[in-house]
Amino acid sequence: MSLGKIILYAMGLGILVGLIVSKVAPDLPASLIGMVVTIFATVAAGRLQPPPPRR
Repeated sequence: MSLGKIILYAMGLGILVGLIVSKVAPDLPASLIGMVVTIFATVAAGRLQPPPPRR
């Protein structure tokens, strides 16, 4: 899976979590929580990637 697709999925996950948070707890900053989830999902997916083959 390419890095662009991983970032796209992570952004979707962050937006989804932000929407859920804004519905469940309107006093929390949903956009900030969505951004944090996006960053963590991108970093986690990058760590799950197999290392590039050595030449």
